[in-house]
Amino acid sequence: MVQVPTGRGIPDDVLETLANCGPTSAAAYLNKSCMEVIERSYAWQEKGWISIKPMLELLGEFGEPHKSIRTTGEPQLPSEAFGEFPSGLAFIQFTGSGGKYSGWKAWAQAYSHTHWVAYDCGLVYDFNIRHKDGTPGDWIPEKDWVRDIVPILIPRNGTGHYVRNILIPKI
Repeated sequence: MVQVPTGRGIPDDVLETLANCGPTSAAAYLNKSCMEVIERSYAWQEKGWISIKPMLELLGEFGEPHKSIRTTGEPQLPSEAFGEFPSGLAFIQFTGSGGKYSGWKAWAQAYSHTHWVAYDCGLVYDFNIRHKDGTPGDWIPEKDWVRDIVPILIPRNGTGHYVRNILIPKI
């Protein structure tokens, strides 16, 4: 069993709030409940998903201003994307999921194949991981996330993945 990183949490209200990857990852990262996150996430309330800008606004709502860094767009582990930064949120893009559209439809199609995870010093929080009590969401070592969770997500979303953006604290 993995210890939850200091200052992070495991939201216990994932099922009752019907939260998906955005609110659950933010809740785990901020050590809040999903309900607390959802109450402050107007994007999730309106659309049922959170893109990068609304996630940055959400973090700011909790007094945790962050900035987004776009990565190189190559397949990489969260640890590779974060590099010298110890923690934050990672916005994963799944690839090979079509491409029959252009313009705003292509943008919408790409966004429908994304996923949020929280990252802290080699550990990944993903709501697709089952906690020992059976509820959705837990922290596991990155190597276990890549081995056990990513293969489940790729068939649903494409043929590969990369960390598209990382959200790190503003210093």
